[in-house]
Amino acid sequence: MSLEKLVDNNKPFVIFKKPQSGKIYIWQQNDTGLYTSGDLSMNGYYFAPFDFNKHPVIVFPEKHSDVKEVMLHKLEPVGAKEYRFEFEITGRDAEVYKKKVNQALSLINLKKLHKIVLSRFIKVEAEDFDIFDGLIKLMHTYDNAYVYLWHHPAAGTWMGATPELLAGYKNGWLTTVSLAGTVTGFESENTLDLVNGNLNKLSINKEEVPGSWGAKEFNEQQIVTDYIEDILKKYATLIETGKPETIRQGHLEHIKTGFSAEIKPVDLNTVIRHLHPTPAVCGLPVEAAKYYIKQIEGYDRKFYTGFTGVKNKETVSLYVNLRCMEVREKFFLIYAGGGIVAGSRPEKEWQEILLKAEVILSGLTKKYTL
Repeated sequence: MSLEKLVDNNKPFVIFKKPQSGKIYIWQQNDTGLYTSGDLSMNGYYFAPFDFNKHPVIVFPEKHSDVKEVMLHKLEPVGAKEYRFEFEITGRDAEVYKKKVNQALSLINLKKLHKIVLSRFIKVEAEDFDIFDGLIKLMHTYDNAYVYLWHHPAAGTWMGATPELLAGYKNGWLTTVSLAGTVTGFESENTLDLVNGNLNKLSINKEEVPGSWGAKEFNEQQIVTDYIEDILKKYATLIETGKPETIRQGHLEHIKTGFSAEIKPVDLNTVIRHLHPTPAVCGLPVEAAKYYIKQIEGYDRKFYTGFTGVKNKETVSLYVNLRCMEVREKFFLIYAGGGIVAGSRPEKEWQEILLKAEVILSGLTKKYTL
């Protein structure tokens, strides 16, 4: 069975797999309309931007879409195809980003911010890239992630493998997570040999990457945890908070704290709007961080660090759009970012950007067998 033959490229569609599931869902909108729902009231598949004021919240309406299901193991194996992507990261790229980190640290030292997330994109030349082949590779490589391919003729094509749940909702209970802090272990896996040498192209410095949890990572995660707890306390009749744990995606590890909260259906949309964007992808205070992100980053994030997933009257399953890329005709843009807090080191933050970009490159190039 060919995945490409199950969709019509001339109409909006999304193909996705939930974490730890072998079932793939295919939503095909049956017209070419661009539907939006900034108040989150519409039932359907959502693709939301980082900044609601700059870009629309796009929805494939449930009533205007056909939904299919297919098992991952029934798809034709295409893993024999290998890609060698062309891109260039220069010393100037590193210096520009580190200068921006220093700008952020100055704002933190002046008490204008507690945290800010700074990001950038990496342009990768890929003339022979097959997005359906790449999607299946990501699904096999990152089983614990929410993996998707989203396309709208009027808004573009995006693909990603995100580890972060924004909001789940069922039977009156909302689930969400605080996910922040990043480390990697080069010693436990031979990470430097991954991706046909792409790590070396990215100029990742083994001496400058995080190797164990430290005060900076715990501080970064606690900021997000406290923020989410404060929101839930305003609306929940009961809150259950899990213990911090480590989750892994490829060669990266993050600290995660899970939450379950009893929320009235009438308050659900409001809670989701308050949760997005969390300090994990924006900063704190949120509005101040959004303002300085626009000033410092110097580019439009569009749907990077927005959210994606299904929302209807019975259930919600929305994920933060991390570890993602925007697909163009002959190239794609990989987006990556990192949280800057007191104690952040510019060189280390630059290395984190490269490592996060490599997660997607690794998934797209890794071989798999069925």
